[in-house]
Amino acid sequence: MLRTKALKTTINLRHIVLALVTTMLTSLCWAAPSTLQYSRPGVDYSQYTQFVVTPLNISDMRLVPPPWVTDAKPKKWTMSEKNEAFLRSLYMESLTKGIESSGQFKTAKTPAANTIQIDLRINRLTPWAAKGDKATIKGSGELKFEAELRDASTGELLAIFEGVQAVGEDYQENTTFNHKHNLKEHFERWGKNLSQALTQAHAKK
Repeated sequence: MLRTKALKTTINLRHIVLALVTTMLTSLCWAAPSTLQYSRPGVDYSQYTQFVVTPLNISDMRLVPPPWVTDAKPKKWTMSEKNEAFLRSLYMESLTKGIESSGQFKTAKTPAANTIQIDLRINRLTPWAAKGDKATIKGSGELKFEAELRDASTGELLAIFEGVQAVGEDYQENTTFNHKHNLKEHFERWGKNLSQALTQAHAKK
């Protein structure tokens, strides 16, 4: 009888720890503001030891002028294929750098066991000024995103996040250099948050 009670207590404590780790991991993964839309119950994140980053999905991304632009010219608010390729490359490079910055975790090239797969889609990008406009702006704009975390070996969905976030915080000139810097820092911060969250999940094991 005592052994049964002890076993039940151990199981209950394990469920509590898993719940706390799940809450902690999902709250740290993405810079605020973001919303956790789904979290698979009972996931033991401490089993994961690396990440795999899939290419950034911008196939349905809309480039939307800010609300104060009333005479937007369509040509100014489109993204060329060259810039789309650059955005995908910057995302992959910066997110990977952020994940690996602590030295705790690596990113794999292909799905494997004990690996979290990161699938991210940008649905909308709103620059605060059009390319070529002479302006001083706070940051670069905002993006609306949806991120899915999956078990890379099984494809099992672990969590879904979505949010609208400002990119960049400082007042600066509307230049390509500044926008590249802001996006790079934003994606790196996402990677660092993921690494930090998984580090804490291992510490709670």
